[in-house]
Amino acid sequence: ARVALLTEGAARISQVEDLEEMIDNDFQNLVHHLDDMEDKLVAYIQTRDSEIQTFVLNRMDELHQDIDVAKDSIKLHGAFDLSNIGQDLTVVFESAALEIDTSGIEIENSTFADVYNNVATNNTGGILVFDLPNLPVQGGRNTRVFNNQIINNNVANFAPEGNIVGEVPTGSGLMVLANDSIEVFGNEFTDNDSANIMIISYFTTERPFEDSNYDPFPETIYIHDNVFSGGGSQPDSEPLQALQTATGQDVPDIVWDGITLPGKSAEDILCFADNGDISFVNLDAANGLAAPSFDASTHDCSMPSLSVISLSSTSD
Repeated sequence: ARVALLTEGAARISQVEDLEEMIDNDFQNLVHHLDDMEDKLVAYIQTRDSEIQTFVLNRMDELHQDIDVAKDSIKLHGAFDLSNIGQDLTVVFESAALEIDTSGIEIENSTFADVYNNVATNNTGGILVFDLPNLPVQGGRNTRVFNNQIINNNVANFAPEGNIVGEVPTGSGLMVLANDSIEVFGNEFTDNDSANIMIISYFTTERPFEDSNYDPFPETIYIHDNVFSGGGSQPDSEPLQALQTATGQDVPDIVWDGITLPGKSAEDILCFADNGDISFVNLDAANGLAAPSFDASTHDCSMPSLSVISLSSTSD
């Protein structure tokens, strides 16, 4: 009986050892399988990562081609946020429909810009041409705004507090702020409730600045061969509201704040020609709006036309 018991015990020990060996083998197989799965997963991720990178690069190339090739939507060479690029810039903004924004088109601190064949409607301001202080790129000038439809830009201003665009009155057609050498021609201005065109100095914003290189005065603004209809009926600006109350009339088509660079004459700042029966006001802002003038005869003059913008010399 004792021998039989020992024999059975030895058999059971052998079974346990066989089971342990089987478990060990299964475990090793599992480890190898997991390692193989990990290798395949890493390879898959690397392949997908490469595919994603290729896809993104291809899309970027396509986007660059969309920007660089002349199209019937928007052609842009340069950028609208100029705070991080150099001074030599050529901008062309053509054939776009822009609406529901604080600014339909904003040209900021740029030189040699053409804005044409666009429809700017249902914005706070249709087209803004600004030169601002405290930016690396300064001296905004040489912008042509032509053959645009600037219509019904009467959307309430929703720009963030403190943003310069937040200063734009609802109902502004074209606003030129402290920019030089601007030619405005062949445009249709219709029903912009504050004013169809405003020409203002940076001083009118009442924003402080400490930039000694900054020129806050607009100069050499030539407005000719445009068509005006309606506008100025519901101004979103205290000075313009006061003007409307005092006169009982809509705000004139062209509003100039009247602030001039010392030594410059009114005709150095602003000339009109061939705009039909337009109305005009010089707000006399330099004297606290004491004596606004509606006499446009001083500005019955012409200026040399600006050169056509060419993109052929613009680097990719």
